[in-house]
Amino acid sequence: MLLCAAPVWILLSITVPRSTGFGDASGRYVIAPIVLSGITISVHRLVRDHRNAWPLSALIAGLGILVFLFGLSIVA
Repeated sequence: MLLCAAPVWILLSITVPRSTGFGDASGRYVIAPIVLSGITISVHRLVRDHRNAWPLSALIAGLGILVFLFGLSIVA
């Protein structure tokens, strides 16, 4: 399950800093991993009773953010 989450995390960590919405600050490269980590921890609190809680949380967080960003791109 972690192998499924890794490409999503990598895609978001590369795509988000390349967008123009974050300006030219050097901190834009750490925004995506920090947000993904925070959401993963939050989701882990919900699924911590499952056997593979951390990989499941990472997958849910990555796919959730990916769907959210895809929805924003359709609306805009």
